[in-house]
Amino acid sequence: MQKRYSILSVCWYKIYPPQSGGQNGIAAFNEAVAAQQSLTFICSKNNIIPANSPLTGKPVLGISKWQFLHWRNYRIIQKEIGQLQPALLILEHPYYFLLYLLKKKYAFQLILHAHNIEYQRARENGKWFWPLLKIIERIACKKADFIVCKTKEDASFFAEKFAIPIQKMMVIPYCSSVSALPENGPECQQEIRTRYDLLPAGKIFLFAGSFDYEPNQQALLHLVKTILPNLKTIYKDPFKILLCGVKLEEFIQSAELNLPEEFLVLGWVPDIQSIFKAADVFINPVQKGGGIQTKNIDALAQNCSVVGYTTVGNGMPEDLLGKKIFLTDPEEPFGFAKNIVKALENPVNTPPGFYTYYNWKNRVEAFLKQY
Repeated sequence: MQKRYSILSVCWYKIYPPQSGGQNGIAAFNEAVAAQQSLTFICSKNNIIPANSPLTGKPVLGISKWQFLHWRNYRIIQKEIGQLQPALLILEHPYYFLLYLLKKKYAFQLILHAHNIEYQRARENGKWFWPLLKIIERIACKKADFIVCKTKEDASFFAEKFAIPIQKMMVIPYCSSVSALPENGPECQQEIRTRYDLLPAGKIFLFAGSFDYEPNQQALLHLVKTILPNLKTIYKDPFKILLCGVKLEEFIQSAELNLPEEFLVLGWVPDIQSIFKAADVFINPVQKGGGIQTKNIDALAQNCSVVGYTTVGNGMPEDLLGKKIFLTDPEEPFGFAKNIVKALENPVNTPPGFYTYYNWKNRVEAFLKQY
């Protein structure tokens, strides 16, 4: 029987209820840990944690992007550490890195759950404070007892740029709770066709994301202005592109974007997994932005093929390239359109091995066995 111990996880921003891939990833990871060990999740006050969650939620931190610089929040966390006496303290992102100063006093192992290379992402998005993030990220990596990375590329980066020993890291990709190939795909697609009055024979494409995120905004513009015209020159059968995600309608309005008739705006939908299951192809035209694209894994878990640029390839199973996943260089938008057609012409099922590896329970179990 596995030894029982307490874990404290610190997340500075709103996760619950999850509405984006990143939020889903943090919630699912912590809930998978809580299913195997006692976990307390301390987070900002704007979180609404469901009563049936396996973790103990404590939304007590301030609501601010810069809250990790305020001493009051450290006092709140320190009080929780003193009461809980956790064996592990997990940092979701590196921002509360100064908690390493409490390691000696309270004898916990500090775990950094890294979701991407924070400072690189900030630099690519034109944020002035990226040099500060680089310092924070480097210190957090150095002071952590162990780092959970989302991709092997991130682990290699930390090893090369921050001189982090490879044995101090483990890759736990964004995973899925889906444990086997869905059997109700056709029925689900019919239900979605009926719900949104889609043509019986038309193909269904999907693009989903958080549209308060600039790379997703630019991806939608690129999809409308470049990929769609290219696709229409080589694919003559009817199709509909469903658009899903938070802040979608606000972005369309602010950008004064007139969408062609091939698009259908759904906005944020609570049953996004059903939309993935109904889609013939998930199209991901994001051209920049670091880290793993969580929506790619969600699509594959629901047996939906993925078409994207090589910029969104991190964390995806390499054995499915050219079979279930089709990537092209960002400088070749016509190749993107051709890959959509290729994905339609060569339908294959997501293999069983995907559901074994990209499984929250399995990956978290391997992580916790160390302690």
